[in-house]
Amino acid sequence: MPAAAAMLSTLAACSSPAPVPDAASTVTLADFSRPSAKPEIVIEVPAEIFTPEVMVEGQTERLADGVEIETRREVIEVRTPEGTVVPRVAESDAVLVDPLPVGKIWPVESLVGQINGRPVFAGEFLAPIEDRLLRIAAMPDRADARRTMIELVRTRFEEFVDSELVISEAESGLSPEQKQGLFAWLSNLREEEIARRGGSTASAEESLLSQEGISLEEFMSRRRDIVLASDLLRRKIDSRVIVSWRDMELEFRRREAELNPPGLIRLGRIRLTERSDGAEKIAEVKAAFESGKPFAEVATSLGMLDGGLWREFPLNQEGLAGLDLSAEFLKALEGVPVGTATAPIERAGSVTWLAVIAEVKPQAVTIFDPGVQLMIRDALRNKQFSIEQRRYLQSLRRRWVSDDINVMRERLVAIALDRYYR
Repeated sequence: MPAAAAMLSTLAACSSPAPVPDAASTVTLADFSRPSAKPEIVIEVPAEIFTPEVMVEGQTERLADGVEIETRREVIEVRTPEGTVVPRVAESDAVLVDPLPVGKIWPVESLVGQINGRPVFAGEFLAPIEDRLLRIAAMPDRADARRTMIELVRTRFEEFVDSELVISEAESGLSPEQKQGLFAWLSNLREEEIARRGGSTASAEESLLSQEGISLEEFMSRRRDIVLASDLLRRKIDSRVIVSWRDMELEFRRREAELNPPGLIRLGRIRLTERSDGAEKIAEVKAAFESGKPFAEVATSLGMLDGGLWREFPLNQEGLAGLDLSAEFLKALEGVPVGTATAPIERAGSVTWLAVIAEVKPQAVTIFDPGVQLMIRDALRNKQFSIEQRRYLQSLRRRWVSDDINVMRERLVAIALDRYYR
């Protein structure tokens, strides 16, 4: 009783200038209320006093974006003989967060639904992405921040639902022998991880916490879930993924232009002007080409990158005649060997040399090339695997999810916006 009286005195002093009740004040059981079911906890801060509230099923509460949650609200309070209302917070039911904006209702924990019999609480769901939500909330563009936050919560919820359903399905399908084998494998994996991270459980815990931010048990649980999910998807989906030779032929025809791209003609250009380069340098370049030096060598000596590369053109059946160049340039390039500069093209105050640096002609491939077959088959298998995986996950949702997925998702979005965005 002395401890309870001290807590009441402290809270009353912080919230109101009213007299503090003495140690002789009595408190009856009727002054407290506690819900029988597991509550959803919120904290409301009216203008007059901090008042924690406990929310349980029974009354409709409208949250952000028009989402309604059925709740019943019971105020936990203690009234002193003077009539002052002093909030009383039960340690197992609520936590008083101080300070909070006056008049704000802050959702601490909320049951939003069930997946395969497992309750989904908002606090547990949002905790792993809380840092990202806080960074998004700090974005200067408020509209963009809101859209990004909603998309993040919805995407993670879809992944969360799929993961829970797959793992539950995999666990339910294990035989006793398979369970023993899985336990033995996990034991060996645990020993190997401990040995790799210092040789003791304490050192492994410290290493995982510093590097991954998780404990050893969380690490083992994740590895277990990955193995179970991978094995289930392999057994249930791989047998449905069939790639026929006809499918490969059709895919090759569709991608033939991509697999057999046209060749390229790479043109180089050196352009010097009397104003910026001077007549002496122009004379030096002319002399270099007259002596038979390759175009790329002269361009490199002038500090040009890629041997003086200027433009690249698709190689077609017309050759140089089909390039998108002026008639003067096409005439200068006609009959000039690859890598050799053209005759100087002189204009008022400038001199230009062109050259075909290289002609790239990729080797044509066919459907009978082993590498092409493997690439096409893998691409078709991955595409079909994704389709069959979506179908399988949808069947699990129809069979196991007890609450409406869309309602659960929007409840989480509303709580995330109310907690982090506003």
